[in-house]
Amino acid sequence: MHTDRTSTTRFSVPVDAALRAAGWQPGRWDIKQAEIWADTLRDHTSPNGHRHTVSPAAVEAWAEFGGLHITPT
Repeated sequence: MHTDRTSTTRFSVPVDAALRAAGWQPGRWDIKQAEIWADTLRDHTSPNGHRHTVSPAAVEAWAEFGGLHITPT
């Protein structure tokens, strides 16, 4: 399912307000930073030797929402 990242009606009013208060806006997309975060996670090995894979959906979520700081109410 393709989601229109520029739609102003994607989220309920309270969710939209919380995202905007955190700095999000429709069309926000920092794929360069998202790829840096994904590469960092892929390159990390846990103390037990585990490695991570990163899905394209995770990279897209980071591109749109990465770096936002939301305080639950």
